[in-house]
Order: sequence, then structure tokens, then C-alpha cells
Amino acid sequence: MQLFSQRDPAYSGHVLGWGPSLGTIGLYGCLDTVDAMIATDTGHAYNPATLDELYTSKQIFVREATGTYDLLPDNALALAFPGEFEVTSYAGYRGDLIKSAVPSLDTYVVLYISTTSVPTHFVLAYSADGALIADPWTGKVGSLAGYGGPGAVHKTTLVKHIPKAVPVPPAPVPLPTPPPVVVPPVAVPPVVTYSVVGGDGFHVPHLSNLADAQSVAVAYHNFKLVIVNVNDESTGNSVFQTTGGNG
Repeated sequence: MQLFSQRDPAYSGHVLGWGPSLGTIGLYGCLDTVDAMIATDTGHAYNPATLDELYTSKQIFVREATGTYDLLPDNALALAFPGEFEVTSYAGYRGDLIKSAVPSLDTYVVLYISTTSVPTHFVLAYSADGALIADPWTGKVGSLAGYGGPGAVHKTTLVKHIPKAVPVPPAPVPLPTPPPVVVPPVAVPPVVTYSVVGGDGFHVPHLSNLADAQSVAVAYHNFKLVIVNVNDESTGNSVFQTTGGNG
């Protein structure tokens, strides 16, 4: 956690709130400085001066007796960052709440101190036993005992940080299933083969070309002078026959 001191020269002279009788962060900005520590620790890059400006722009400061708006309500962070902080205050010193909150990852404990010597001061509980505090007056870790111990605490405030929900992207719209592509069967013409058969028993089977079968038939006919047929082997029918010669 980054610790700030309200007396840091970078912003100690910055006016606190608004109104006719303005004070400064250095003199009166202890709670503004504690809130800046919490804001920065939860991902908001604010120092006491820039947080004061945010509180002023949102008119979060409360009017005090002089007519000046320089008092902060306990829930100032919740008002400045809607939905990100839950703030609950309890009377007196609550060691039981400090014990569980300080070690947690999301809850901070602000202690309101009021004594004869220190009428109003806010610090941040820094250890689970309540002994250590982050003191905005010094900007360092110190001891609660330095202000009188638990008896000096008149209010314990829990500030719970609620991380912003990460938006869930919408579910993708399913694409329509395309209709199946029907490929019509390709008609495959039957394979026709031919055989050449002579009247004398001559036989040449399985010729795939009719013209070739006819040439063989004619050549054999001229050589042997016998009738030669060319038959379709799938049906057995003659598709060509030589003329003349012996049967």
C-alpha cells in the first residue's frame, strides 16, 4: 500500500473542500489522505489533492459550522466510486473487526481518534492486533499507543472494496447448419467388350474397341475366307459379320 502524508509539500497547501473559510489538506485533510491510500490501493490513482478535487466535483463534502464544506462522511469513497465500496461504522474500538479485516484482501479499517490533545484524527489500522496504524500525519506506519491506544478510538469504520465485475462477452450466435450437399451419382456407361469368332473356331475375346474387333474380323475373313462374327460379350449378340466365304 502506498502511504501518503497530509503534510507532504506537494499537496499540504491544497485547499480542502470549498466554502468561505477554507482550510488545507495539511491542516485538516487526515480522512481525505486515508481515503487516498485506500483508493490508490484499490486501483484508483489518486493522491490527497486529486481525491479532494474529485470529492469537491461530486459535492461529497459536508458543511460544518463555519459554512465551509470540508467534512467528509464515512462513506465518501462509496459516493465517489458507486458500487465499488461498502462502508459500515461501529462505535468505539472494535478489535474483533480489526483482527479479521486487516489480513483480508478487500477490507480496510479506518479509526477515528479523539482526545484532549488530538480532538479529531483519522488513521488506518495496519496490523491485525490494532497496534500499528498508517498515520496520514506522518505518512508512515506508527503506533496507536502514540495517540493513547484503543481508548482513544471513538469509531471503527470498515471499508470493503467490491471489484468491478468483468463483463461476460455474449455467447456467440450459432451459425445455421448448412443443408447437406447431395451429389447425384454419375452414370457410368457399361463397359462393352467384343469377341471375334470365326466359323472355323477362331476366337479373340475381350476387345474393348468395336472398330478394332471389326478390323480383326475382316483380316481373318480375308485370310481364311470364313464368315467371322463380332459379338457383344455382354449380350452374346452379333454386332458385325463378314460376308462371303465358308461358314
